[in-house]
Amino acid sequence: MVRRLVPLAALVALGCGRELTAPGAAGGPALAVGGVFSCVIGADGHVTCWGMNAWGQLGAATGERCGTEPCARRPVPTAPALRFRSLSASPASSVWSGHVCGVTVDDEAFCWGVDKTQLGHELEAPEFCVAQNGLVGQPCSREPVRAEMPGEVTAVAAGDFHSCGLDAGGAVWCWGSDSNGQLGSAAAEACGEFGLPCSFVPVRIAADRRFRVVTAGSIHACALDEGGEAWCWGNNDQGQLGHEAAQGREIPSVAAGGLRFAQLTTGRRHTCGLIQHGDVYCWGDNTGGQLGAGMSETAVAEMRVKTSVPFVTVSAGWWHTCALAADGRAYCWGSNRFGQLGADPSPAESCPAAESCSSVPVAVNGNRRFIAIGAGGGHTCALAVDGTVYCWGDNTFGQLGNGDDAPSGRPVPVAPAGRS
Repeated sequence: MVRRLVPLAALVALGCGRELTAPGAAGGPALAVGGVFSCVIGADGHVTCWGMNAWGQLGAATGERCGTEPCARRPVPTAPALRFRSLSASPASSVWSGHVCGVTVDDEAFCWGVDKTQLGHELEAPEFCVAQNGLVGQPCSREPVRAEMPGEVTAVAAGDFHSCGLDAGGAVWCWGSDSNGQLGSAAAEACGEFGLPCSFVPVRIAADRRFRVVTAGSIHACALDEGGEAWCWGNNDQGQLGHEAAQGREIPSVAAGGLRFAQLTTGRRHTCGLIQHGDVYCWGDNTGGQLGAGMSETAVAEMRVKTSVPFVTVSAGWWHTCALAADGRAYCWGSNRFGQLGADPSPAESCPAAESCSSVPVAVNGNRRFIAIGAGGGHTCALAVDGTVYCWGDNTFGQLGNGDDAPSGRPVPVAPAGRS
């Protein structure tokens, strides 16, 4: 869900989607924005997280509550024994799911949070994390678990109940729930407590080609091959695969009419791609106007985002999408129900699934310059040049990381880790 700003000439070499391949320990801070929580890698490679913590997705037992739910309103240290260079946070905007996967400086994949098979390793005695809203306890791990990816791992992507990883040879591997074919392979078998199609360990997707990017949505996934073509698989109930498969597809297929992309990002049920000269195309669910095409109808075919601003990075969220221009200015479009656009849409619009929205990009308030941005569930976070993280939108579970629970329609700085 997070994208880092880089020169256009370098975009073809940058991995993207819900994962962030921009380096953490090797090249400065990096950001990962989930549905109701966020994490950042510091310059030293260590991770801090804040927001919802119902299933241990912050990687620590926080002892704090937002309403009745476990949370952290300020960043807390996560996995202090490990150093990471990239992270991916699950897109779910509910307490039913929440996990994080990351690639360490040693090229290994680790995951933590809810464990409905999406951590990549079958735990013999999982912990049970219990939310307080009447839900039963869920198996989880607050400690990072090494996903059984073969060889060197270059990127990971956390969906809702599945995860995917990219190895150094360009192969994509997925694990977790396969309820809608989101593992991209027919190799999954019944497993887990409900006996549904899934895999505790990574299985290679059924595509005989080399990939350089992998990204995971709620119940679908996509990847970019070396030529820039997008391949998608999994659920297709809103056209998020970018092709005509009515219900979905377990075998990856070319999406978006064969357009060549420099970046790719998946939201809850929509997908967006950035082509090299700065245009963004989106497809799938559009009930919040998140496709940015000036209308609110769902689209199976790719739709060009209506703007004259050339973008260098894009991030798809729950019902909204955000992007950065070459000068670092942030733009968002889609649902603004919680102020997650960081702007007041003008003229005001109303979309079917949103109290307010903008079906075209609007500039985020504050005129700040950012190097990375991530669209979450009802909130957005962005990373400034000086390493400060700013967030805006919903703050019910401390997603803004500023110490309180008041929503904000303008960017507010996240509190430094360890400060009360």
